[in-house]
Amino acid sequence: MKIKFEKYGLSPEKLEYMKRFNLKLDKRTTRNLINAYQTAEISTEMICKLEEKINFNLPKDYFDFLLKQNGGIPSKSRIKSKVIDHFLSLKSDYKYNSIMDLLEEFASKGLPVATDPSGNYFLMRNDGKIYYFDHNSGEIDEKSGVLAENFTDLLENLK
Repeated sequence: MKIKFEKYGLSPEKLEYMKRFNLKLDKRTTRNLINAYQTAEISTEMICKLEEKINFNLPKDYFDFLLKQNGGIPSKSRIKSKVIDHFLSLKSDYKYNSIMDLLEEFASKGLPVATDPSGNYFLMRNDGKIYYFDHNSGEIDEKSGVLAENFTDLLENLK
C-alpha cells in the first residue's frame, strides 16, 4: 500500500465535525491549526532558499516530497519503535509545523523533517540519514541509531 498524506491542521470539514460533536480546543490552538491547514503551496525557489540556509543540498527524494506534499500526516506512521505524528511543512503559519521556524533550534543537529506525538523530532543530517531527536535530552537518541538511510527508506519502512 502506498502512503497517503493528509494536510496538517484543521480543515473546514474537521472544524464542522468538531462543532457537531461539541469537541473544543482553546481559541489559540484552533486558530493555529486553521492557519497550518491554510499554508500556501511552496516553490522550488523557497526550497533553494532553505538549502542556502542549511549549507547543503537536500536529497532529491526529500526535495520532491516538500514540493509535492509540503509535509502532512502519513497514512502509515510507525518506524521501528517510533511513531511519526506528521511531517513538517517548509513554511507554515503554525510555528511548530514549520521547518524554517525550527532551523535555528536544530542548526548543529540536523534538519527537522517530522515530529512524534510527544514533541520529539526526526532529523535529517547532511548525509541524508534520518535520526530520532529526544527533546528531553536535547540530543539525538543514540540507542535508536539511524532510523532510515534516506528519506525514501523512511517512507518505505513506515507501517
